[in-house]
Amino acid sequence: MTPTPPSVEPPPHPWVAQRWPWLAGAFAYLITVVSAASVIARMRHRSGHDLTFAQALLWQGTLYACWVPFAWVVARLIRRLGFNGRLFALLYAVSLFAAAAHSLVALWLQARFGDGVLRWTALETGLPIDLLIATAIAAFVAAVEAQRMAADAAAQLAALEAVLASARQASAARSAERLLVSVGSKRKSLPADEIEWLAAAGNYVVVNWAGGEGLVRETLSGLASRLDPQVFVRSHRSTVLNLGKVAHAMPLADGSWRATLESGADLVVSRTYRDEVLSRLKGSGPAQA
Repeated sequence: MTPTPPSVEPPPHPWVAQRWPWLAGAFAYLITVVSAASVIARMRHRSGHDLTFAQALLWQGTLYACWVPFAWVVARLIRRLGFNGRLFALLYAVSLFAAAAHSLVALWLQARFGDGVLRWTALETGLPIDLLIATAIAAFVAAVEAQRMAADAAAQLAALEAVLASARQASAARSAERLLVSVGSKRKSLPADEIEWLAAAGNYVVVNWAGGEGLVRETLSGLASRLDPQVFVRSHRSTVLNLGKVAHAMPLADGSWRATLESGADLVVSRTYRDEVLSRLKGSGPAQA
């Protein structure tokens, strides 16, 4: 008997996969508004007050729509600060402010659609509930942003691996290129593929390789313009990195890359120059000296 192969779940549709937070949020909003409107309309009817279902929908729809700006602020804070102690301190403050503001809006809406009387005692029960809602919204937004950041980090890592593979191939293809470097009172002919990184020092360039360093009397921009731009890239305004000598690298939280060279030295490729590296890999822009 031929065994039946296990069933494989089809991957989610790309449109749905990209927009699921919006879809989930819209679904939760609609279900909450319709359910709350049904309860409110029924309660008002039983108490002898005239309130149509359409009015109840408008009431509850406005009430819960007030949480949208709060969710937007939480997302912006996470993207700007990342997950750290400062973020959580700000989230506590923002959540408390949003809950208090929402409770006041709820009081006004209740008076507007009710009997026109502001009942401040309702804050005793309304504020704790709004704090609970604010916490739930903040947790949902944080989960969405954490997933987005993880996906971005994975995409950055894949792009970084492609950059390094391309650089290693280009470095191997141009191994005959050499630089004349001053080491003390001597001059050394150094193969370009042995260079790990270059650093500006006024009108000189410090050339670093495994186990040594030397000087070249030239500006960093001038020297970099003579080297392969697919291999030697700016990692900082005053530093040029040989991607072919990167043993491994990882994306950092701020969007930059930390590159560990074969000698064990660590260099950081800032976010600005990271984008330039990717641009050169794709051939979408000229090399900048």
